[in-house]
Amino acid sequence: MCPPGPDPAPDVDTPASPSRKRATIGRLLKEARQAFSEKGLAGARVDDIARAAGVTKQLVYHYFNSKDQLFASVLDESAQDVLADLLALELDHLPPTQALRVLLEHAFDQYRHDPTLGSLAPAGPRFHGQQRP
Repeated sequence: MCPPGPDPAPDVDTPASPSRKRATIGRLLKEARQAFSEKGLAGARVDDIARAAGVTKQLVYHYFNSKDQLFASVLDESAQDVLADLLALELDHLPPTQALRVLLEHAFDQYRHDPTLGSLAPAGPRFHGQQRP
């Protein structure tokens, strides 16, 4: 009888639990966000994103069918985070001028606290505009 072989590498051949899958996708999106913000869609490489996330390139394509879909997911996640943060502001009780000031200050703070937003935000409309039929 042959001794058992080594355990397969994580996230490669074994079915992932839902929490492990979410964690893997989260790592991929985090690394992709960084790569796309530094190098843009054209300059970022899926191989580098996969390596940084600790997975194979094939797994990236398993979760995201293409680099464009990965980029769209990064943009969507960023937009959801920004919107959720802005919607959480309690502005209804403020006079309109003060509410606008708070909203604008908060929006600027988002860019100050997350440097990747500055490079991803302008890419969103360009990317989604190119994807239209």
